[in-house]
Order: sequence, then C-alpha cells, then structure tokens
Amino acid sequence: MSLNGYQTSKNMALELSKTLSSDAVGNYWKILNIIDDRKYLRASVSVGLFKDVSSKDKQPLHVFGYSFSADSDSVAGYPFTIEALSAEDMNHVKLAYTALKALPEFAGAIDV
Repeated sequence: MSLNGYQTSKNMALELSKTLSSDAVGNYWKILNIIDDRKYLRASVSVGLFKDVSSKDKQPLHVFGYSFSADSDSVAGYPFTIEALSAEDMNHVKLAYTALKALPEFAGAIDV
C-alpha cells in the first residue's frame, strides 16, 4: 500500500472521536496526502476523518489540513528531516503520524 509513493502499513491510522459542527461523529483518522517541500522545510498533511474503520474507503466526513514548518513561529516543527528519515524502518507516513500525535488536538489518539 502506498501514499504519494511512500510505503504505508495496511493498518496505519489513528482512532480518536470527534464531533463536527454538523453533529456528524467520526473516530477514524487516515492520512490522505503529504506534500514535503524540502527547499523551505515545510510540509502539509491532509487527514480525513471517517465515521469508523469500516468506512475508511468511503468519502471522509471532513478533510483537515495540517502544516509543519522549521519556521520558529510554527506550532510544530518540520518532521521530515534527513536524520528522522534515516532511522531504521522510518518513512514520511510514519513521521507524519508521529507529528500529528504530538499536536494537542490528537492527545489520546490510539494507533490502529
């Protein structure tokens, strides 16, 4: 399985319940897209919120965008450094999930 050419684990996702303003409730988060701009050390990650694991191949309830940057004003740092990617068995998708889990809105998320 791949995402933008990056190998992913079949079960790589996060579980965390969220109620949207429309009152729709989802608890399965899956990365849909990663854009890595090495020149400016910025990255964008699109994450889909799905009702549950059984709906992961359907249209997401909502797509959220998260930005990561080496800029000192950034809430989260740039996750795709050469050092991080050089670690054994590491790739963009795993690093993106790690970066997401470090954000306050994903506190308590479970790897699924």
